[in-house]
Amino acid sequence: MVKNAFLFNGPPTSGKTTQTIFLSETVKSKILRGRDVVPGLSSVLESSRTMVPDNTFIPALLDHLHHETSANILLDNIPRTSLQSEALVSWAREYGVNLQLVQFDLTEAQVVDRAASRLVCIDCGESYHPDLKPSKKAGICDIDGTSLAPRSGDNDESLRKGYAEYVAQSEQILNILGTIAHVYIIPVIGNVYETAERMFKAISLVIFYKPEMAEGYFRLRNTLDCLSSRSLFISGMPTFLYGGRALMKDFDILVPDNKITVLADNLQLMVGEKHSSAADTRFVDISPGVEINSGLVVKYPGGVVQFDFDLLWEESKTVRFMGLECQIMGLEDLVLLKAALGRQGTDDFGKFKSDLSDMEGLVGSQQVDWVKLKKRAERMCMLRRLNDQLEKLGQGAL
Repeated sequence: MVKNAFLFNGPPTSGKTTQTIFLSETVKSKILRGRDVVPGLSSVLESSRTMVPDNTFIPALLDHLHHETSANILLDNIPRTSLQSEALVSWAREYGVNLQLVQFDLTEAQVVDRAASRLVCIDCGESYHPDLKPSKKAGICDIDGTSLAPRSGDNDESLRKGYAEYVAQSEQILNILGTIAHVYIIPVIGNVYETAERMFKAISLVIFYKPEMAEGYFRLRNTLDCLSSRSLFISGMPTFLYGGRALMKDFDILVPDNKITVLADNLQLMVGEKHSSAADTRFVDISPGVEINSGLVVKYPGGVVQFDFDLLWEESKTVRFMGLECQIMGLEDLVLLKAALGRQGTDDFGKFKSDLSDMEGLVGSQQVDWVKLKKRAERMCMLRRLNDQLEKLGQGAL
């Protein structure tokens, strides 16, 4: 059952699709686009900016929504009319869905100027701009390597027509959705990453466990980038992205041992030490839900294991999170961390931990490389610990 439906409203070139993709990657939610609702819709819109009639579109949209089972769904450029808005409000009230309306603000002159240099990937729909969102390799999509091309219909006449249609409908849509939706006004200023930062800060409480998490992460990320320091997401966030947990409660970020003091000084924060029955680490609290660590040592009956930054970096994976590329633990190393911790219940700090459940979710949902897992466990001197935990989950020993 859908819990939240994110709606993105804004004029052409305001970055609705890009920001929708950024959010989808971050919360692992499905994007529903017009071309998914009614076959042929995309080509009609691109060529003439003519919309499919509501009496065709709305029943198809509601049918899709009634059969949706994910917790969150993202509607890209939906609704576009008053009747579509009313249909979504009725659906949300009937099924107890929270509507989250992200409203992007952009002027007509900005729309025309942005479109002059816009390129899109014809396969995945990702859009690029040489100043606002350049691709890593000129003319090539970062995601799938497909050649980029000007978007069909990106000319002054169609863009001005699209903007006029947007202005005519937008006030009515906002009035209708505003009766039930949470509305976030996001100024479109600067590049897409700056806009993404404003968006994620605004909706942080809806998608994360604490409202300060997005702001804390961007504060840290800006400092990391300025100092050219490597960092690595460990534990909860990677577990969520790999499919082993349903809620992203906090961001634990590992940094090299020789960087944590420098980072703390730049953030004007203090380095602390945390000792528990499960682990020892140095840490800096950035904000509620955001923490950096170094010198991570996990303790368990019969042994200890050090999760060295450089060792974990070897198998780390690059992902895009809140619009920015970052590194997360490799799958096998994450399984090893959960196996080493092995907590199931309230920890020393009064927080509920479910490492074995997380480990079970990871093993059950992902293609674990068992040969690599065994080699990494042997390298960390924790093969016996791993096998003990696998046996608890009904898995055979390695």
